[in-house]
Amino acid sequence: MNLPQILTLVFAPSLYIVLSCCALAQFNLIFNGISSLAFHMQRTPALEALAPLLKAFVKYLESIFGPAYKFVPNPTHVLLVAVMLAFIVHRCPDFSYIPDLEPFAGPDPVVFDIGCNKAYDSAMLFEAFAPQEEFSRIVLGRFYEADEELRSSIVKVTKTDVCGACKDCKESFLKDSSYKRPAAHPLVQGRKLQVHCFEPSASNYYVLTKMHERFFGSYNKTTNGNELQLHRIAMSNYSGTADFPSDCDELCQLPMNKGSAAASSANAVPVTTVDAMMEQLGLQQLFLLKIDTEGFDVLVLQGARKALAAHKIDMVLFEYHGIGLWGKTPAFTLKAVTEDMEMLGYICYLEGKLLTRLTGCWNDAFEFKAWSNVVCVASTKPLQAVLRAYSLAPFAGRYI
Repeated sequence: MNLPQILTLVFAPSLYIVLSCCALAQFNLIFNGISSLAFHMQRTPALEALAPLLKAFVKYLESIFGPAYKFVPNPTHVLLVAVMLAFIVHRCPDFSYIPDLEPFAGPDPVVFDIGCNKAYDSAMLFEAFAPQEEFSRIVLGRFYEADEELRSSIVKVTKTDVCGACKDCKESFLKDSSYKRPAAHPLVQGRKLQVHCFEPSASNYYVLTKMHERFFGSYNKTTNGNELQLHRIAMSNYSGTADFPSDCDELCQLPMNKGSAAASSANAVPVTTVDAMMEQLGLQQLFLLKIDTEGFDVLVLQGARKALAAHKIDMVLFEYHGIGLWGKTPAFTLKAVTEDMEMLGYICYLEGKLLTRLTGCWNDAFEFKAWSNVVCVASTKPLQAVLRAYSLAPFAGRYI
């Protein structure tokens, strides 16, 4: 580990606990203030009309925390708020556990990258499972930056730079000496990694075709036989077609409002399900299903239900936040999705340097609707031991 990682391990947990205590103290003051205000409103004619609303709100808070004057944060409150703060601050994913999954990937791992965008996540998987290739996040970012046409196309849409909001092109498992493959688990010889990159956005797909031409050629493969296939297809819980914005950034969404300005510049794209695509491609197993559909990940999971029920998908990675269906549909909650995945035999964790187990450990504080990632693993697969280990200690190499 490098010095920043060591400092993070030493000081970050204590810092978040201190911040959590401060946040709870602040909440205690607000809670008592609101409770007192509700009482005095009843005696103030000018504010009397608002008193029932505030009183109902106080009653709701008291149903959760008890009377305001008795509220004393306990260790569970402190730890849950600390976890919530960590996920709010570190909204970009931390995939430090991914390389430790390599021994379990087998000789022919297949990945679906749904919402491929600029293929940085696909490149990350090549770093972990096919590091002999030149295809990495840093190399990919340099390629985009060096091509003036592609750089201008990306910047025009994202309004930032070629790296994206999370600065993906600055990250790599291979960029320095902090990551070394353990001698006990050498890279599987003769492995053929197969990544299927699904991207419905016309502007993003154009960029991907240029990337694909440079690194994979007309045969979709490198000289070592590792493969990346592009599909201009949207994934959901049905098969058909849908309008999709022609030019959009990393926050593209599938549903469109007819007659809107966005819809007028949209293109019809095919829509299908994970189950249908696996059957079409003749695939019996996915090592990883990665979903980034900006709030519509639940629909993709619904479209993969057959494969999930049969544990034909080893691991699922999806986003959770407050936009799209996460924010608009009361039935689509993280708790509901976690419980559904548990019924299908999957164990889910909130993703970060420290994985926070959700399955069997649910608390309503986890429903915070801030930008975060959830990883679920089939309980029947050996690789679930890796995620279980990372839920115990927040540093790379814990399992190995």
